[in-house]
Amino acid sequence: MSESFKCARCAKCCQTYWITLLPEEAKGLSKFLKVPSGKFLKEYCVLFLQAFPMQKRDFSNPLVISRKKFSGKIGARLSRKSSAGFFLCLPSIALRREKKNCIMLSRRLDCKVHSKRPGQCRLFPLISLDSKTDLKKAYSFCKGLKGLESIDLRENLKHYKKVKAYFESVKKKGFQKAWKQFPEKGVLLLDKEKICGISQKEFFRLFGP
Repeated sequence: MSESFKCARCAKCCQTYWITLLPEEAKGLSKFLKVPSGKFLKEYCVLFLQAFPMQKRDFSNPLVISRKKFSGKIGARLSRKSSAGFFLCLPSIALRREKKNCIMLSRRLDCKVHSKRPGQCRLFPLISLDSKTDLKKAYSFCKGLKGLESIDLRENLKHYKKVKAYFESVKKKGFQKAWKQFPEKGVLLLDKEKICGISQKEFFRLFGP
């Protein structure tokens, strides 16, 4: 992260984005909160499925799922938003949101787990892999970006590699082996837009053993 960046602690990012976790980050948070991992996932997290439309199927990628596998109400709601025949689906676990805020955000707009916050939070807003991205436009609400001259994305690259390794593990071994314990409920997003809730049963119909 650039040494010139100073977070203004405005909490706008905490009120805007879903915060996804890597397995080791979830373990670290449960330990920090002194909550058993199963209880932490149940009370603080949701299953998180982000779908990106694709017109052609990539048979080499098990995370590319046919529209036909999205059945019932979920399939119907997805169809209203996209006519794509396939979706690149990224399954993970995210921190719950309460009244549109991250569950870790206190009423005083302080982070309850700031010293152990996930990499996604720690790096924000310097999380672009493209050095040409105008971060001030992409995150115009971020007060810490005002007056920022230099941007160092090396820490972001390290985090990106960890995220990439996580999804490679999911592709090879499956979501259930990556986590072993799971929240009871979840959400489905089409790109960045929340489409609907998704149950554990519906989630594992798509990402079963």
